[in-house]
Amino acid sequence: MRKVLITTASFARSDDTPLRLLESKGLVCAHLKSEAPLTKPQMMREVTGVIGMIIGTDPCDADVMAAAPRLRVVSRFGVGADNVDQAYCAAHGIGFYRTIGVNADAVADSAFAMLMAAFRKMIAVDANVRAGRWYEPETFEINRKCLGLVGFGHIGAKMARRAMGFDMKVIAYDPIRNEALADSVRARYVDSVEDLLRQADVVSLHLPALPETYHLMDARRIALMKPGAVLINTSRGGIVDEEALADALESGRLLGAGLDVFEQEPVSPASRLLSLQSVILSPHCAADTYETTQKVSAAAAENLLKGLGL
Repeated sequence: MRKVLITTASFARSDDTPLRLLESKGLVCAHLKSEAPLTKPQMMREVTGVIGMIIGTDPCDADVMAAAPRLRVVSRFGVGADNVDQAYCAAHGIGFYRTIGVNADAVADSAFAMLMAAFRKMIAVDANVRAGRWYEPETFEINRKCLGLVGFGHIGAKMARRAMGFDMKVIAYDPIRNEALADSVRARYVDSVEDLLRQADVVSLHLPALPETYHLMDARRIALMKPGAVLINTSRGGIVDEEALADALESGRLLGAGLDVFEQEPVSPASRLLSLQSVILSPHCAADTYETTQKVSAAAAENLLKGLGL
């Protein structure tokens, strides 16, 4: 039996064509439709006998893959790679694929929506109206503000393109420069993260989770941001020191923030961020639109078949 494990509930949610494609190739699909990432023990139980996997942010380390001796392909439903032991894949001839670029529009839309909501204090004004408090707080336009992009790949470029409609100045930091891409969206590179933080009215993070990006936005770097600036993170949890961010928001030094990702997911009920109306919170769903779910499902299925040679 050629068994394939599919963990995420989003796969083929709105259109079962990708699932039927896999089945048409003789694959037996165990679709768990899990709304939350599986735990490592759950993964180790479920991978028994599989030759391929389509996974979300579920743990896929050496122990998990060792529990699946027939495993040939790991197809990531998304772009993140921090949950997959790529060295183990390479050492054991296991193909690893991601759906790079497919969800860029959805994530950029979400990040830009958070940006706008933060400057216009939409969480607070909505709560006030519902509570019968009818007054107009001071809010701010984004027109001609400076957008700083830390990480300038597919999603960063999409953010820059959206910013063009608001006549925003766009600056970017990325260790790998693509001058042609930057020119196409009127973005300008700066030489360091610190340079960007000192200039930007809003900082949007578009980075992978790596040892060198852990707590990149710590208390020291948050303190470099302009007073009244906004911080957006739709990339990976752990890049922002959430305690340091809460300090900056509570003190009023930062105007607001938008977070789709967190160091602990789901967010701990003890998190100070939950009580702050100056921060927009979402459950790691920036990429989860109807359209993107269809595109990512199709790409993840095609990647799995490519890896299996089918």
